[in-house]
Amino acid sequence: MNLKTQNTLQPITSLQRLNLHQSSYILVIVFILLSTCLLPLRTYSHVKDMNTVRPNRLEELEKKIKYYRFYRPDSALHYVRLGIKACNNPYDFQCLGQMYNHLGIIYENIGKLDSAKHYYLRGITAFKQVGDGAGIANELNRLGVLELRKSDYPSAASHFFRALKIYERNSNAPGIAETYLKIGAVYDRQQNFNTALSYIRRAEKVASSVPFSSITLYVYSGLGNAYFKQGKYLQAANYYQIGVQRSGTPEFQSLNLSMTSGLASCLAKLGQSDKALSMLRNILPKAKTTGLYDREIQILSAMGDAHTAKNPDSAKYYYQQAINKSEFRGDIETAIRTLKALHELHYNHGDYRDAIDVSIREHKLSDSLFNLQKTLQIADLEANHQLLDAKANIEALKLKESAQRTERYGIITICILVLISLLVISHFYLRKRKLNECLSATNSRLQLLNKELDEANQAKDKVFSIIGHDLRSPLAGIIGVLALFKSDLLAAEERMEVAEKLHEQSTAAMALLNNLLNWGQSQLKGPQLSKLELDIYGIVEANIQLLASQLQAKNVSVQNLVMRPTTIFADQSHVDFVIRNLLSNAIKYSFEGGIIVIKAENHEGGGQVTIMVCDQGIGMDSETSEKIFSLGGLSRPGTSGEKGTALGLVISKSFIEANGGSISVNSQLQVGTTFSFTLPKNSQTQ
Repeated sequence: MNLKTQNTLQPITSLQRLNLHQSSYILVIVFILLSTCLLPLRTYSHVKDMNTVRPNRLEELEKKIKYYRFYRPDSALHYVRLGIKACNNPYDFQCLGQMYNHLGIIYENIGKLDSAKHYYLRGITAFKQVGDGAGIANELNRLGVLELRKSDYPSAASHFFRALKIYERNSNAPGIAETYLKIGAVYDRQQNFNTALSYIRRAEKVASSVPFSSITLYVYSGLGNAYFKQGKYLQAANYYQIGVQRSGTPEFQSLNLSMTSGLASCLAKLGQSDKALSMLRNILPKAKTTGLYDREIQILSAMGDAHTAKNPDSAKYYYQQAINKSEFRGDIETAIRTLKALHELHYNHGDYRDAIDVSIREHKLSDSLFNLQKTLQIADLEANHQLLDAKANIEALKLKESAQRTERYGIITICILVLISLLVISHFYLRKRKLNECLSATNSRLQLLNKELDEANQAKDKVFSIIGHDLRSPLAGIIGVLALFKSDLLAAEERMEVAEKLHEQSTAAMALLNNLLNWGQSQLKGPQLSKLELDIYGIVEANIQLLASQLQAKNVSVQNLVMRPTTIFADQSHVDFVIRNLLSNAIKYSFEGGIIVIKAENHEGGGQVTIMVCDQGIGMDSETSEKIFSLGGLSRPGTSGEKGTALGLVISKSFIEANGGSISVNSQLQVGTTFSFTLPKNSQTQ
């Protein structure tokens, strides 16, 4: 009789899924409509990250550029060109901005200020394309330095304060410190030394919070300059000395020359002219060979200061050299400052005619500086005039734009309508797709339920098979034997033999019935647990004694190798059932005279205990091993023809897992079988 359930759930197919080709067509139409509508409004924008720049190559070039730009400008220019090529494409504005910055610094160091300004402006344009505020602020600072060298203090200050605002907005500490120094230099050039010193002190405070860099050296240089101009030569010399000691690498060569020159000037003022001259003679060739014209002029002026006390003629010579080079380079302020020193030298030595000539020359340069400022004002007026012209052009453009506005609004309106249509289509598409996803999830759930129904049907068939065959046959035999007893046809000896057989069949039937009841209870209510700390050795010994008659019948011996004390934390009835079932199976499949070994192992860390039941019986193949713990497994007769149902191992697996453990089997045909199960050692490790 087959009572297998026939109402298998079928997947839902009543709702039609969206066709894949239709979805593709909709997406293509959406793309074409968007491209058509947005085409009149499209503007050019740079291509960002078109190709990834080779970072390792650029880092290598950056190091070489920074090394050579103060030491060998020609070599630095060569590496900058290589750097521009390494940028890969004309839209890598970040890379290009860095290269333009290097070009500006190189040309500034060799005195080509117009070229330097050109590249700094190009750097700003590049950094704006990628929104690099730090890059823009750095270029503004470089432009401010150029204006400072031309003595255009308002323009220089304007650049510096714009850079400071960007740095403060981005909390860029090194940039803030550097800009404070440059603002201090503006006030220093205007002989407002107190204000200059206050900005330098601000820079010093900010620089103390960042790692060592050129900013730290600029702080030393700024403090030295400020104290020197106030006549505090010892304090100035102290800061110059620290700066010289910390700027010995090639990348800081320009700063090293500047602070060495400043230190020498301090020493000359303190009466150590010979030491000052020795230092200046050592560094002058470096300034000449590296093309650092501003450092060369500074050194020449310092040599004039050093010769003033002992050799006025040499002082005049070096002052004149510094003045000539300053005028040639367009550094008017340095020339004026040196002319003042030369005028003072002539006047102190009674050379009044020469002093007057120098004074006249100084006033001419001062006038030219004044005229330069006037020229800048005129340029501002011209710029305002151009601004008015631009406004007139803007008005004309507005009229032209008004004529185009209606057409543009029409295009925008069409685009909006198309977009609304696309949104509606997209809404229905997404809704359809969501319904399909729900259908797919429902079908998956139904498939899982069908699988569970199949497993339940298999379990039901197994139970009925056991009841109909394995339990019915012993009961039928018992009934037949009882009929013989009732007929009183058996001799006394035969009655004893039949009674023994009757006892065996009754015991087997009772064991099978208990297994069925245990399995059924675990399926309906789940395993009922009452966990305790159990002594494995004692449980094994008790079950050996319980199965002594089976062991004696097949002449099989059992070795209990469990070490004492070995404890586990589990339900005693469950563990007792499992060990009894595994030992009974081992006896069933052992050859006559065989040996069964039961042992236990503590895992590393002491958290788990594994109990093993090993026999040397007939074993089993891999296919049988894989199914032995499931209801689909088949029971084989024992070595003496013993029968079974394979239900005991299914119940054992359920009991072990309910107690937080696991069970496995390792077997080989004609070699033997080892059943192993692992359980927690105590309540803390479960």
